Amino acid sequence: MNKNKNKISNPNLVMGFRQVMRGLASDQIRCVVIACDIDDRLYDQIVRACKEKGVECQKGEARKALGAILGLEVSCGVFAELLVENSEE
Repeated sequence: MNKNKNKISNPNLVMGFRQVMRGLASDQIRCVVIACDIDDRLYDQIVRACKEKGVECQKGEARKALGAILGLEVSCGVFAELLVENSEE
C-alpha cells in the first residue's frame, strides 16, 4: 500500500530554505509553500523575501507531511516552484 498517493513529481521545484532563498534572490521563483510548523524566524525571512519580490507565498502542511508529499524521506520546511520561460521558435 502506498501511503503517499499524492506525491508531487515536478522537476521545476526547489526544496529547502537555502535553495528557495537563492531562487528568490535571483528572481526564479513563481510561488512558495511553507510548512505550518516551520521556525518563526525562518518563516518571517521567507515571507519578507516573497513580499519584496512579489512572489505568492502559502502556508502548507507540517514539515513531515510536506517531505512525504514531495517524495522525500526527510521533512521539508519550504519548497517553491520555479518560473518556466516559454521558448518560442
